[in-house]
Amino acid sequence: MPLTTSRSKRRLLKGLVALFVTSIYTSASFGGELLHRPSDRTHWPENLIRAVQEKLNSMGFDAGTADGIIGPNTRRAIRSFQHDKGMEIDGQISSVLLKQLGFER
Repeated sequence: MPLTTSRSKRRLLKGLVALFVTSIYTSASFGGELLHRPSDRTHWPENLIRAVQEKLNSMGFDAGTADGIIGPNTRRAIRSFQHDKGMEIDGQISSVLLKQLGFER
């Protein structure tokens, strides 16, 4: 019995460490806030979405009005940007996209 408990504890500890490392890796400092990649990829802070829209617009990718809402124009602009950069095309804001746009170090 102790072997199973010990093995379960190790498995749990490994999972917690992986979760901790992942949350640190995917966080970014933006506007004084610490941002974590949400599990629902549509729930980014409005100020970050607005900044992404402004950046895409300034680079010639028409994200429409920088309103902090991820609508069809923003998704289309993200997909075009992802295509041009050889990224996986999903039309979503992600830590990879933010890095490519220069928001992460």
